[in-house]
Amino acid sequence: VGTMHTPLALPSAARVHLRGSPVRVPRGTRPPRPSRPRVRAEGKRPTAPSSSRPYPKACVIGGGWAGFGAAWQLLKHGFDVTLLDSSPDPGGLSAGWRTANGRAVEAGCKGFWRHYGNIDALAEELGISPFTPYTSSAFYSPKGKEVEAPVLGDLPRLPTPFGTLLYTSPYFTQLSVEDRISALPLALDLLKYDATKESYLEYDNKSARDVFLGDPTNGRLGASEALYAQFLAPILCALMFAPPEELSASAALDVLYSYVLAHQDDFDVRWCKGTIAEEIFTPWAVKMRATGGPDVVRGGRRVQTVELGEPGASARVAASAANGTSEIYDADVVVMATGVGAARGIIASSPELRECPDLAGIKDVPSTDVVAVRLFLDKPVRLPNVSNVFAGFALGGDDAAVNVAGTFFDLCRLHDEYAHVAADPTDDVRAVVEIDMYNAGAVLGLSDAELVDVALRDVLKGCVPGCVPSDVSVVDSSVLRFKGGVTKFAPGTASLLPKTRVGGLDNFFVAGDYVWQGPDSHGARGLSQEKALVSGLCAADAAAEWARKKTGRFDMSRGGKASVIRQTAPDEDHVAAAKAAARAVDELERSNPIARLIKETTTGGGSFPFPGAAGSPFPFPPPGFPFPPPPPGSTR
Repeated sequence: VGTMHTPLALPSAARVHLRGSPVRVPRGTRPPRPSRPRVRAEGKRPTAPSSSRPYPKACVIGGGWAGFGAAWQLLKHGFDVTLLDSSPDPGGLSAGWRTANGRAVEAGCKGFWRHYGNIDALAEELGISPFTPYTSSAFYSPKGKEVEAPVLGDLPRLPTPFGTLLYTSPYFTQLSVEDRISALPLALDLLKYDATKESYLEYDNKSARDVFLGDPTNGRLGASEALYAQFLAPILCALMFAPPEELSASAALDVLYSYVLAHQDDFDVRWCKGTIAEEIFTPWAVKMRATGGPDVVRGGRRVQTVELGEPGASARVAASAANGTSEIYDADVVVMATGVGAARGIIASSPELRECPDLAGIKDVPSTDVVAVRLFLDKPVRLPNVSNVFAGFALGGDDAAVNVAGTFFDLCRLHDEYAHVAADPTDDVRAVVEIDMYNAGAVLGLSDAELVDVALRDVLKGCVPGCVPSDVSVVDSSVLRFKGGVTKFAPGTASLLPKTRVGGLDNFFVAGDYVWQGPDSHGARGLSQEKALVSGLCAADAAAEWARKKTGRFDMSRGGKASVIRQTAPDEDHVAAAKAAARAVDELERSNPIARLIKETTTGGGSFPFPGAAGSPFPFPPPGFPFPPPPPGSTR
């Protein structure tokens, strides 16, 4: 198979809880904070306050989209900022590395959809053009190609969802028209599920499988078994990293709506021209350091504890450096922007956070596993589509692995670095393919060599056998595992998710893909890079609002340059009208007992309590009602 070259520095998601117990430094023995000289440069903001008041200080924990977004926005609000991350090269699940042979690898390929307006604005602000054109994508099962998604934004626009249904119809190869039409009952769920917070939580307590398949016993229609098994289930597993029976119906409907049905072109996706780390995070970090000084981004620091102290006092963040020493960072505000696994560890080791009711649910938010395999092959391999989804394969011959879904990519047509690799006489690599596996617990324990074999034999040759030469060999490879590295939105999870502002902790804020999503949240939801970025921007805005309310305490003169958060495009008129009607019906059902009774009866919530029936709250005849006596011998 060749030599496996795994990067030495794994991202924080892959290294949660690997080190010893937290290091806590008592307040009486606080070491002096090292001085950090700052260099004044042309165009830089002043590094000393213009008055006797200090600039507010912020400590951001976590170096992914949420952490970088929070740090960048806080700098614009006029804060002195320090971002801490356990990886030497921060980036979270967007981190990237180089193998021993100098080849780029990363924690899986991630797409950028048309509704990622805040990421588009960031790229423009940084002066970079990191994205490919929008691409078509194909979905494969053991039966072959199931469907191909064209670039819908290139086609004449029709009212949603008619454009999506019409333009994808010719590309379905396995599903009948009847099976596809069976998705129509889901339209009602898409209108109702987030009409109110109450309805969102009700759907959240159900599994996506139960909602999608319906319940014919009480007249509730759903998708056909074929549509569910061959399309809905694998697509959701690829987008949300778990099968529908393990997903909240609300979270699944969030994703289906935002990515597929909100507007015709919402499913259009493009990719980075290289690793996200090198194309986006590296220039972003350079910009942050130019704005806030060389110590804004500090990698190789694993945060152990957070102490917020008394109101008006500085918070203290304790971190262990790569050399094993303990460091203390003072801050006026703290933003926790880690993944959910790292958040659990920080909360568990920090008494004030552990005892906060608003953070108590995080320990119960589940997570799922991801494996990323990058293959460098000695023969040309040209895939029919540059980006692809697969599901339903017994990977490694294990039937338990049929619930593993994933994606695979032709990197020679996506990444500039590999565009000419097939023609380079100095390199023995002729093709580069990325295979990412989600809900990957069934294959996580395989060796590197076994995972490389699964990626090549079961995925590539299983999906596109005619494109992979029979004698192809692996010249080089990278295998990355992320156990519990991704949030899983299981049934009942919504009530566990924290808000950006944490009750009882006025200078502590939360960001990440696991913050609350629902009717009152931003339109980007689920496992979304856009949602993570927006959550960081929102946390920074909340921290700035907190600082401004501390009248006379901080110098906020450097602020006023923060980014305006872009909302997703509004619903089309006919969808907005239908949602308003669904909201009115939902409110009526909750406020009117008879309407609520009808809802419970017609949705299988119970039998109709006829007056006089056992257990009915309606006695018959009503007490005191002057019914005439029954005729003699009657049993009425």
